[in-house]
Amino acid sequence: MKNVIMVLALLLVLPGLTGCGKKDNKRTSISNRNARNPINEPVSTGDPQSTDGGTQVSNQGYVYGQIYTYSTDAAFEHDVRGFTSATLDPWGDPSNGVQPELGNVSGQVGGQTGVWIRGDANVSGGKFDPSGKNQRPLDPNNTNVRIIVWDSYAGQTDANGHVIPEYGVSFTTATSNSFINYQSRTAVIVFEDTYGWVKFSGTFDAEWFKGTVEYYNYDYVKSIVSPNDAPWDGTLGQFYISTCGFFYCE
Repeated sequence: MKNVIMVLALLLVLPGLTGCGKKDNKRTSISNRNARNPINEPVSTGDPQSTDGGTQVSNQGYVYGQIYTYSTDAAFEHDVRGFTSATLDPWGDPSNGVQPELGNVSGQVGGQTGVWIRGDANVSGGKFDPSGKNQRPLDPNNTNVRIIVWDSYAGQTDANGHVIPEYGVSFTTATSNSFINYQSRTAVIVFEDTYGWVKFSGTFDAEWFKGTVEYYNYDYVKSIVSPNDAPWDGTLGQFYISTCGFFYCE
């Protein structure tokens, strides 16, 4: 595991291409909603869960960044619902007793709910040098990311007595069209699975990797009250994370 030498100083504690098709209208259990590439990582109790002088580090030693918005929480939550609709029904049909499978999500930095990220991006032939002195290319086969949607349901207990997990999305490799441009100090890293792709486009320096997150879903769960009867795509938000918390640095 990489040694973490830079941590986020602004975050507060977290209270945790191929065509498309329709899924059927079955409702997954809220307590089993982590359906998109789940991994064995104990995050359902509020991970990342501790702060120390303003840092944001989980009990596994991961450094987390955040996806946020310059817009309103309502607009951000709308985008998050579109993103998660690849595998669940985030709107439900409350008038007919169908509970949404996603609660409220804030787009503000340091909120009690929100969208967090952690990553492990590696380069070929050594370690990443943010100064650009050693310009090693990204190794997409050894680059991964995890997106954690910690909504107002997460960490609560459902009607069956089960703890409701975060909605987690994990990608174990990046696509071959991902790259680092040392001259412009930019990076574009794309991840893809059978549900769609997610692209992180941003700039980096010795401290921060930050930019925009876009997504394009190939699939969706049909919802009675969804404003869009098709797979969603768009901008999920802005992101920032410690450069050497995301990249494996020298």
